[in-house]
Amino acid sequence: MVMVKFVGVEPLPNCTRQPEARWDAFLSVPDPDALAAEFATRGARFTVPLKDTHDGLRGFEIEDADGYVLFFGCPRVQVARADVVAATPEPDAPPNGGGIDPAAAGPASVR
Repeated sequence: MVMVKFVGVEPLPNCTRQPEARWDAFLSVPDPDALAAEFATRGARFTVPLKDTHDGLRGFEIEDADGYVLFFGCPRVQVARADVVAATPEPDAPPNGGGIDPAAAGPASVR
C-alpha cells in the first residue's frame, strides 16, 4: 500500500525540486541483486546501476515515465546475512551427507 497526502503544490519529481533528495520512493526488497538481474533481462534502463551506497544500502535506481526516481534496495547487512544463511550448512548434518562409510562399517553392517 502506498499512502500519499496533498500538500498544496502540484506533483513534481523530487530530483527537480531537491536534487540532493532524488528518490521519490524507496522500495524495500529482500534481494536487490536478483531483482536488478530480472529487470535487466526485461530491458529496464537503470538511472543508477546496482551498487552499495554511501549510507549502508545496496540497490539501484530507475526513473519512471513521469520522471519519478524509484530506489529498490535494502540495508547491506540484510544482503550479507542472506548470503551467510545460504552458505551455512545445516547444524546437525553429518559431514558425509548421512551415508555410511563402507570402510568404517565393518562386516557387522553388511547383510
